[in-house]
Amino acid sequence: MRQSAEVQKKYGKLQARPQSARRLRCSRETRFLDFPWGTKVGWPLREIGVLYAGFDLLAGRFEAGTPCSDTHLLYFLVSGGAECRNAAGVFPMKAGSWMACPAGQPHWIRHGRGRSEAIWVHLMDLPRWEFLGRRGPGLFRMHDPAELRHSLFRAVHEAAQPEPDAFESASAYSRIFRVCLQREISRAFARPEPGRGGELARLWAEVSGRLAEPWTVARLARRVHMSESALYGHVARCHGMKPMQMVTHLRMERARDLLLHSDGKLETIAEAVGYQTAFSFSDAFVRETGMRPGRFRLTAARLPAGNLR
Repeated sequence: MRQSAEVQKKYGKLQARPQSARRLRCSRETRFLDFPWGTKVGWPLREIGVLYAGFDLLAGRFEAGTPCSDTHLLYFLVSGGAECRNAAGVFPMKAGSWMACPAGQPHWIRHGRGRSEAIWVHLMDLPRWEFLGRRGPGLFRMHDPAELRHSLFRAVHEAAQPEPDAFESASAYSRIFRVCLQREISRAFARPEPGRGGELARLWAEVSGRLAEPWTVARLARRVHMSESALYGHVARCHGMKPMQMVTHLRMERARDLLLHSDGKLETIAEAVGYQTAFSFSDAFVRETGMRPGRFRLTAARLPAGNLR
């Protein structure tokens, strides 16, 4: 993607090493709220590649960003106003809008006066989110800002409480936020054709119930009475990926659940989600999540469940 002249002049060509965002300045009243990420509370979000998530409660001048991001930034402006500068230019943001800034590119969030509240999400640069890089930066309308805000705020709040049942409450709100987040992304990037959205939904529901079977593009196309080329185009417009990439995505979602909530061997899980060997399953899993199945399960098991502070 070509950079705007202003961004290119300030930050240069994008050959810098990816790095995390940094805050340049903020007022004493500005606050930041996020998860205690060393606990299992964040795992419902980590499962889909969320590295960090939280709130900006801005008052007065504020600026944060990086010349070359190592994550995809999703910035949801709940109230007030802000400005996002990225590789595509300068985007004024109003309450109820959100910005997608792909990894490997610059992004800067600026706030001048008054008060604003925003939700920020950093997605790891995994294959499941590669369509964000292909589409480039974009400004979208939030469909359900109240539910998105409420679920994350309650998750963050409950995660900091000392009560024994706070973990369950925080995890539940975290899962609700995950659903809300995925809906916002899918609504922003999906462009379904009239009459075809329901067919795809039924197709993926069927695939999810029969993941162990040998799915192919030809078989998928027959199930929805399309040609293979038509299926490729429709799935690309709706989901930003190829048909078999969607099948792999569904398989990996099921594999995560089995790794987290069962004691099954890798061979058993591999067979349950449609892979002939544990080796082929492991290779597919690391491409999707960035880690091997055994490490994923071990890391989840080692996280403390009791101390949420």
